[in-house]
Amino acid sequence: MKVPALASAALAIGFWWLATGMLFALQNGPASHAIVLVATAGLAALGTGLILFYRNRTTARSAQFGFLGGALLWTWVQAGLYGGWLVGPPLVPTATATDRLAFMLEAIRATIWSDAAGLVVLGAAAVAANQAANKAAFYSILLLWFAHQFARLNVFFGVVNPGADLLPPHLMFLSYYFGPQHNSLLLPISILTFAALAWYLFRSGRLADSHTRQLNVLLGTLALLASLEFTLLGLPVRLPLWRGFLHTPSGQVAGPPLAPPPNGLGG
Repeated sequence: MKVPALASAALAIGFWWLATGMLFALQNGPASHAIVLVATAGLAALGTGLILFYRNRTTARSAQFGFLGGALLWTWVQAGLYGGWLVGPPLVPTATATDRLAFMLEAIRATIWSDAAGLVVLGAAAVAANQAANKAAFYSILLLWFAHQFARLNVFFGVVNPGADLLPPHLMFLSYYFGPQHNSLLLPISILTFAALAWYLFRSGRLADSHTRQLNVLLGTLALLASLEFTLLGLPVRLPLWRGFLHTPSGQVAGPPLAPPPNGLGG
């Protein structure tokens, strides 16, 4: 793999790590909430500017900046969810798991404002991509949106490691809608689906022009990371990748997070 392609893979991995860390930082109190709110709003504005500036450029660099623009907009949506600004109408869970339809509809309603924001951002990216030469932003948001939906369904139907202990206090009510703590059939399907997508993107980009090649590396890396996140949902393992973003009282040692947030960037 050529150096520019490696740089694109590093960009996707760096975004995944840093953006997920910012979601963890939201648990550190009001000051962190305010900082992350301002930071993600500013980054969303920057992302919008990148999308518009590079929309008609088809170089390797334009693929990287288009991807980054879309990723920054998605980070804003997820920060709105984990910060408690874009969740859903306040509700007291009443549906029971025995009534599957009512239970699922109530789970959807619990995060409907966040879902609406995600669809608005996805729709805006689609409009911006219409007749644009560079569609990197749209494809990146589309992939992140699909990974998010797969993650939610997996947690709803059941996984070994749903990460309920990682939810901030204002989102703890969502754990009511988590499925049984064992893996459903959907989990291996999700893992294989995104792994196959990554393989297809890497393979199909090998002989493409430089713009498409970089975009495929970016999207393929993101799909591979999503497959990894789904794998972690199904395993009782701990990863210390985001320890530095978690605040702990003096004298205490932070336990490493189990996995990325189950409704986070890709998982």
